[in-house]
Amino acid sequence: MKAWGYCLTKADRDELIKAVEEYIITGVFGTETSQSQWKLPVTNESELDQVSFTAWRVRKVLGKLSDLARVLLQEQTPDRLVRWQQMLTKYANTIKIAFQHEDFTDDKIEIFQDYIDEWYYDYIELVGLPGITNYMHLLGASHLYHYIKRWGNLYRYQQQGWEMKNEMISSFVHRGTRRGGAGGKYGDAHTSRIVPVMQWYQRSIGRVTEASLFFYNT
Repeated sequence: MKAWGYCLTKADRDELIKAVEEYIITGVFGTETSQSQWKLPVTNESELDQVSFTAWRVRKVLGKLSDLARVLLQEQTPDRLVRWQQMLTKYANTIKIAFQHEDFTDDKIEIFQDYIDEWYYDYIELVGLPGITNYMHLLGASHLYHYIKRWGNLYRYQQQGWEMKNEMISSFVHRGTRRGGAGGKYGDAHTSRIVPVMQWYQRSIGRVTEASLFFYNT
């Protein structure tokens, strides 16, 4: 968004879009010789749309944010670019700790909040109030610190498993159904979107359960 704000013409925006897409498909999700498929979401009005990634892709992107800043913020002064890169590196290190599956010791929790405080100061200085989203507020206001102090590692409460199921179900709907049946030709049951999806989902859960029991008994 910061780099987008420096674009004065459509040509500038097209150049930025191309730079971001090439970096992502060759430097994050793929390589020069084996490029991935990804497009920067842009609205019909040629404005940036919401960027969303699955959890494993988020981890890959986080590790490359500092390098991506160097590509996108070339118009900044060298000093300010360095500050952006340092801030993003601190953020990536902070989130890496937040993602850990092991329980936190008391000392680790305190170190975690120290990392957050150091990053948050740089972050606010660079982006100001518009950068304080709900999630950033959770970090900067020590809410996440409080939750970990009280309930331990929050990984045990994460819902990524269900998020993955949502993606799987969405893929099934678009690739394996007619997304609405046969237009009422065979009655209401054949026009239902949810009934065939849930029937397939029950079958898939059954197969997973049977496989788990087999390996457990083995």
